[in-house]
Amino acid sequence: MPFKVDDTKFALDDHAPFGKLWGRFLIDVVDSDTDTRRTIQLEVLLEKSDRYPFFHYEKLGRAEAKKLLSTVAEQL
Repeated sequence: MPFKVDDTKFALDDHAPFGKLWGRFLIDVVDSDTDTRRTIQLEVLLEKSDRYPFFHYEKLGRAEAKKLLSTVAEQL
């Protein structure tokens, strides 16, 4: 089944343990064959810093999410 990422939303939440941030993704995925849409929610833990703008956290979150999804996919 070929899947395609249709849309991705990112949000930061500072209610994480040890002074870190949760990076939350909502990823809309579409099955190209059946046009079935699914939403995946993924959370990654990020280091908090006052020096970084929001977009930097999104970039870090995407890199962590890719590593996490790759590791999970290898184990399936």
